[in-house]
Amino acid sequence: MSNDLIQHPEMSAVARILGIYIQSLPAGTPIGIKDLVKQLPLGETSIANGLRELVAFGYLERSLESLPGGRIVTRTVSFNHPRAAAVSRPNRSPAPPTRDPRTSTKHPRAGRRARATARADLRAGPSRRAVVERDVILWLLNHLSTFLLGVVLVGGFVALAIGGSLAARRRFPHLAGGEHNEMVGVALGMFGAIYGIILAFVVVTLWTQLENTQTIVASEATDLALVVRSAEVFPPAERARVDRAVGEYVHAVVEVQWPLMREGRPSYEATADQTHALYTALQAYEPVGARSETFYGEAAGRLNDVAAQRRARVTMAETSLPILLQVLVYGGAFVILPLTFLFGLRSLKMQLLFVSAVAGLIGFSLLLVMALDRPFAGDLSVSPAPYKEAALAQFWP
Repeated sequence: MSNDLIQHPEMSAVARILGIYIQSLPAGTPIGIKDLVKQLPLGETSIANGLRELVAFGYLERSLESLPGGRIVTRTVSFNHPRAAAVSRPNRSPAPPTRDPRTSTKHPRAGRRARATARADLRAGPSRRAVVERDVILWLLNHLSTFLLGVVLVGGFVALAIGGSLAARRRFPHLAGGEHNEMVGVALGMFGAIYGIILAFVVVTLWTQLENTQTIVASEATDLALVVRSAEVFPPAERARVDRAVGEYVHAVVEVQWPLMREGRPSYEATADQTHALYTALQAYEPVGARSETFYGEAAGRLNDVAAQRRARVTMAETSLPILLQVLVYGGAFVILPLTFLFGLRSLKMQLLFVSAVAGLIGFSLLLVMALDRPFAGDLSVSPAPYKEAALAQFWP
C-alpha cells in the first residue's frame, strides 16, 4: 500500500479510506457502491464521490467487458501509485503503477470526457464545491430520511411556536384576556387564506413536476429497451455492438449521472460519450431487406427519443422553485406563525395547543415542498429502477 494514497494532499478523507479499503481486498472482490455500503459506515453519495475522486486522481481505472454469455461486467483496476499523475502534474515523474485487478459488476467506465470533468471539478477547489454545500435543503434530503427530517422540521416549528407564545404571554400578560383577538383574527384569516392559496399552488405544481419527471425517466428507459428489441433482427456482430452501447449508456446514467443529479450537479457531459456511442453503433449498420429496414428505422426513431428524454431529464434535475415563490412559501410561514402568539386564550394549555397545531401544519407543508422540489433527492425522489428492468435487465448482474 502506497503512502501516496494515504497522505494525498488533495483527496478527501472518504476517498483515501475507500482507496485503502479497496487495496486491502483480494482480487475479484465486487466493489460496487452497494457492496461498499454494506461494508463501510458511509452513505451511497459519499462513496460515489470518493470513487470518482480515485478515478480522477488515477488510483482506479474502470472498463466494461463482455463475457462469452453476453453479460457485461466492469473490471476495476486499483493502482498503488496515481496513474493519472503525469496528466495533472506534468513536472512530476511518478513511478510505474503496480496493477492489482479487482473485478466489479456494478461500476461502468465513465469515459474519458467524464473523467476529465471529474478532475476539473476537483481542481476547482472550495469555490465551486461551496455552491453545492450552500444548498442546505439538498444536503438534508440526501442525508436524513423523510421521517427524521419531518420530526426535525415539524418539531422545530412546534417548539418555536410554544416558546414564542410563552414569551409573548410573559412579556404582554394582557394578551391572555383576548382584547386584540378580533383584529388578530382578521389578520390571521386574511394572511392564512393568501398563504394557503400560494402553498396549494406550489404543492400541486411540484407534484405535477415530480410525476412528469417519473414519466420522462420511464419513457427514456422504454425507448432504450425498444432499441434493444429492434436490434434483435440485426446480424450478431451488429446486435452485439448495439447491446454493448446500450449497456454502457444505462450504466453511465445510473452509476455516474444519477449521483450527480442527486447532488444537484446535473451534467450532460456525464453521458455524452455513451450517447455518441449509441448513435455510432446504430449508424455503422447498413440494413439489408425490408424487415431489417423496418426495425432499423424503428430503432433510429427510438434512439432520437432517448436523446430528447435525456435532455428533458437533465433539465428537470436543474429545475427548482423560483426564488420569489421560495420567499413567499418560507417567508410566509414566519409571518403567520408570530401572529398566532397574539391570539390570546385564557387557558394556557388551549393557547399552546392552538399555536402547536398551526405550527405543525405549517412545518408539514414546508416538508412537502422541500421533498417535492428536488425530484432526484430524498426518499420521495425518482428511482433509476426503469433502467434495470425488462429488456435492460440483461445489462445488470
